[in-house]
Amino acid sequence: MKEEAIVPNFFIIGAIKSGTTTLTNYLIRHPQVFMPGIWEFNYLCSELNWLKKRTAQNDEEYLSHFSKAKGKKVIGEKSVLYLYSKIAAQKIKELNPNVKLICILRKPTDLLWSLFKYNITNFEEDVLDFEKALSLEEERIKGNLIPNTATFAENLFYRKLIDFKSQLEYYYSLFDKNQILVLSYNDLKEDSEKVYREILDFLDLEYYPLPEQKAYNKGGEIQLHYLRKFLAGLPSIKKVWNKTPDSFRSSLKKIFLLFGGKQPQKLEKMDENLRLRLEKETQPIVDYVEKLTGKKL
Repeated sequence: MKEEAIVPNFFIIGAIKSGTTTLTNYLIRHPQVFMPGIWEFNYLCSELNWLKKRTAQNDEEYLSHFSKAKGKKVIGEKSVLYLYSKIAAQKIKELNPNVKLICILRKPTDLLWSLFKYNITNFEEDVLDFEKALSLEEERIKGNLIPNTATFAENLFYRKLIDFKSQLEYYYSLFDKNQILVLSYNDLKEDSEKVYREILDFLDLEYYPLPEQKAYNKGGEIQLHYLRKFLAGLPSIKKVWNKTPDSFRSSLKKIFLLFGGKQPQKLEKMDENLRLRLEKETQPIVDYVEKLTGKKL
C-alpha cells in the first residue's frame, strides 16, 4: 500500500525582499521544523509568467519534497510570490485548510528600491535608472520590454507587487485571521529575537536558540555591466539563459568578475524627490497594514 503523502502545514508566503530568507534560516535550524532545500517553490502560483523550468511539474512531485518530514511538527515551505499570486491562496486551502501562514511586510518604498537593486544584480532588470524602470511597468505587463536575461517577468511589475491591501484581503477571505501571522520587516531589524519568539508561539513550537544573525539575499553593486549589455543584445539568449542551471549562471558571473567584469559603481541612494513621491503614493498601503497589524512598517 502506497504511503500517504505528507502535506505542508505552514507557508511563508511573502512579501518579496522583506526578510523571508532570514525567517527561513531561523526556522530550518529548529529541530521540530522541516523545510525542503528548495526555498522558492512557487509551485502553487502556476498562473505567473515563469520564464524558466518550474520546480515541480505536478502535485506528486511537489509533495515528494516533503517525504522526509516524518516526525516533524511543523512542515512547510517559503514562496514569496504566493502573496502576490491570484490563485495560490485557494490552492493552499485545497491542500490544507488548517494551514498556518506567515507574511512579513516592508515599507513599500524601501521594498521597491531593494527589489530594483536585486533585479539589477541578478540580470532580471536591464534599466539602470530606477524611475525609468518604474515607468516601464505598464508596457512590461503587456509583455513588452522584458530583458532577455529575465527569469521571471512579474519581478518587474514593481507597483503590482506591493499591493498589500488587496493581497491580504484575498487571504483573509479564505482563511481565519488566527491562521495568518503578519510581521513587520522593521520589527525584524529592530528586535529579531522578539519576532522569532512570536513565530514560535504562532506555530506552537518550543523555544530553540536563535541562530547567528546575518543579512541574507541582499541587493548590491551593479555588477557585470558589460556582460549584461552583451547578453541583452542577443535575441536568442533568453531561451539558452533560462534553461541554464542557476549554479552555472552563478559560476559564469564569478568567472567574469575575475576578468574585470565588476564595476566599481554602486547603486546609490534613491533620488530624494522620487522617494518622497513614492512615499506619498504608497502611504494608503502603509496605513492599511499598520492599522490591520498594529505594527509599524
